Amino acid sequence: MAEQWKAIKGLEGVYEVSDRGRIRSYRCRRCGTGENGGWTVCYFPRLIGEDNPDTYRSNRYRTTIRVNGKTRSVNVAAEVLKAFVGPPGKGQMPYLLDGDPTNLRVSNLRWGTRSEINKHYIDIGHRRHVRGEHVWTARLTENDVREIRRLAESRPGPWNRGDLSDRAIAERYGVGRVTIRDIIERRSWKHVE
Repeated sequence: MAEQWKAIKGLEGVYEVSDRGRIRSYRCRRCGTGENGGWTVCYFPRLIGEDNPDTYRSNRYRTTIRVNGKTRSVNVAAEVLKAFVGPPGKGQMPYLLDGDPTNLRVSNLRWGTRSEINKHYIDIGHRRHVRGEHVWTARLTENDVREIRRLAESRPGPWNRGDLSDRAIAERYGVGRVTIRDIIERRSWKHVE
């Protein structure tokens, strides 16, 4: 089937996007002499990003275009979906069904919310569900969480003062008192027994 092209909304006659995930521009060029000896202006298509194949292949999800003399970065997948599927719903962004950023065909793209996209990428094995000490901002390990819960259970009352207070435990581990309370009451780190 032949590649289909549609105008990018707001840039009709200047830029088009294809169902295969490519963008082209129509540039002006003087093509020869006219009847009066002047130049005739011809418009010819030029594919965006393909003049540097290495960059185009490694970062096809975004490319730059020029609008009124200013450079603008565009999300190619979003432009394909806007042209061939329709505008996104509230809070939706484009995602790839197969997870391959070089496959921007309209058949491989969908609109989805951030949570739908994350669930999809986990389901296809493109991402894994990260929690606990594997989160890059985690200050505690699973062993720390077990020890915090053991300390809390060993104190005589829920709000004991001294070495076993929530504040003392928080200072020992370099986190906030609320973090300690959330761990003890299992509002966070639920996956750790």
